[in-house]
Amino acid sequence: MKLKNKLLLPVILVLVASITVLGFVIFNQIENELVRNLIKEQMDSQLDNLTENIVTRREVEDTFFKTLDDKNLDLTEAVAEMIKYGPEALETGNMIDIAKSIGVDESMWSMETVSFNRAILKAFWF
Repeated sequence: MKLKNKLLLPVILVLVASITVLGFVIFNQIENELVRNLIKEQMDSQLDNLTENIVTRREVEDTFFKTLDDKNLDLTEAVAEMIKYGPEALETGNMIDIAKSIGVDESMWSMETVSFNRAILKAFWF
């Protein structure tokens, strides 16, 4: 065997082994990067969905409380009109009857502030 063949065979084997090892390393890095990107995209998608759910729930909550405030304001105005036309409605027994008839647990009255179920509303009486 010639010297050329003796050197060429080990060099080719080293090159093939190096290229094979380098291919596996690159493949594993690309695979790991793809897995990381996939996980990141899934987490971002879930975070976006969660954020959207929170915003939607806050909007529903705001709408609910606005509707409740509007109802309480209407009730306050109705009771104010009742008191305006019949000042005897301010007597304790009558106030209890009014509270029961409009479906509130308690009512606290003053000339400036009206409170139904812990919601304080300003009302002008006369």
